[in-house]
Amino acid sequence: FETLGYWESFYKVSDGKQKPEFYDWYYEFDALRVILMEHVDSDTKIIDVGCGNSLVPVELAKTAQEVVGLDYSPICIQQMKERFPAVPGLTFVIGDVTAMEYSTHYFDVVMEKGCLDAICSGQNYAKMLLLSLQEICRIMKPGGLFLHFTWAPLDGLGGRGPYLLHPSLDWDLGKVSRIPATGGTQEFNFCYRFVKRT
Repeated sequence: FETLGYWESFYKVSDGKQKPEFYDWYYEFDALRVILMEHVDSDTKIIDVGCGNSLVPVELAKTAQEVVGLDYSPICIQQMKERFPAVPGLTFVIGDVTAMEYSTHYFDVVMEKGCLDAICSGQNYAKMLLLSLQEICRIMKPGGLFLHFTWAPLDGLGGRGPYLLHPSLDWDLGKVSRIPATGGTQEFNFCYRFVKRT
């Protein structure tokens, strides 16, 4: 899941048929509405990193001031731009979560839903994971929020705890929510809220 080639193949149109039209890793918007809308209002600038072709950014744009859906698959982003060419406040951008082209302290909320899990599926993920987290932290406003949706439980975080709580990250772990899983082998997935220090 960590390679661009995998995702380009995943989104590619073949035999005139696009696959899939929309796909949400873990949850669709309605399942996350309460958590997301607790932190989003008409003044919010939010970015969904590793957005894929999820409808979450489209739904967030109904409320937030500015919504960015960022993904490193050019095929995916082109499809989303074509499907949603004129939604006010919504932009789809090709980008790399380890080096995003946004100014420091730009976003009120950064969210990701499975992006870091995909990164961690590779054998040598440590460097890329830490770079991703440092970049996410950089673009957050002081007092801003990082919403990390993942399968990984709090005790151990799938080996990621030392990275999510790395000293270079200027945030604190806040509320943790368990969300009933919609498939797979486990009963719950999780949402970790990291709050950037002011």
